[in-house]
Amino acid sequence: MLVPNASGVLLTIRVVPSAVRDGLSLNPGESFLRVRVKAPARDGKANRRLLRFLRGIFGECEIIRGFKSSKKVVFIKNTSRKEVEDRINVLIEK
Repeated sequence: MLVPNASGVLLTIRVVPSAVRDGLSLNPGESFLRVRVKAPARDGKANRRLLRFLRGIFGECEIIRGFKSSKKVVFIKNTSRKEVEDRINVLIEK
């Protein structure tokens, strides 16, 4: 799910578009973080909402794989694995 990089962290996620509200969840046994976004998966709206949501949590980030898929890899810049884990643990909905 989290892979450290020299200048940040790669995060594997599964996007759930058209959700009631934006949020994070992690199901036992899954190797990815679920990210719910309110925007529909149409015309890039879910991707834009996803980046806005993640930037509010982690700062500078970008999608590097999965632009047209629900499974994505996001690069979170200028942070450590520990910092990302800590923020996820605080925000995760169990």
